[in-house]
Amino acid sequence: EKWDPLGSKDVAVAYLNYSIGTLTLEKDPGAALKNLIKAAQFETPLKKSPYTYAYIAGAYETGPYAKLSEQYKATYLGKDETPESKLMLANINQLVDRMIDAYARAVALAGTDAKFAQAKTGWNESLTTWYKYRNSDKTEGMDQLIAGILAKPLPPEPTPLTSLPATAPAAASPAANSGATPASGSGNGAPASTTTPAAAKPAATPKPDKPRNRH
Repeated sequence: EKWDPLGSKDVAVAYLNYSIGTLTLEKDPGAALKNLIKAAQFETPLKKSPYTYAYIAGAYETGPYAKLSEQYKATYLGKDETPESKLMLANINQLVDRMIDAYARAVALAGTDAKFAQAKTGWNESLTTWYKYRNSDKTEGMDQLIAGILAKPLPPEPTPLTSLPATAPAAASPAANSGATPASGSGNGAPASTTTPAAAKPAATPKPDKPRNRH
């Protein structure tokens, strides 16, 4: 019935998930992602911390994205485009879209607060890289995305696609499996995991946010 020194069960659950997520991010980013997303669901200071979303973006980037990108390179690199390669690329792009969403939240929540300035620079660079990849190397609309992102609910992990969407953005369907990639030009039709932006974890890794005693 009492959760002292924490304010409630929700606060305890949020911070336990956040702690597990941040402590396991490096070794098991896929599992850490689930904990971090859950931590962001509760009305606690974590929900308004830019680090929460930078960690989520990093977990996507070094976990499911990196794994699927490597599979794509191993299976389809340098080969003619097929329905199967298009489908895998569409699943990769779903993950990139989640990374864009999370980096946008980190940038928006960092705002003009000086204590986040250094980390925000890295988050914004990562956001720009992935946004340009998904939008034909353009940044039009990115500022609007940042301005409105906090009004939207945090999306869950994407459900893997088993068939191609009826329509897909141009960036999601290169003419062959040798399309341009951000930064590296590695030729795999999707950003290479070896060139993931430096802020796969927060650029300035903080000590985990501590629960605030509400009493």
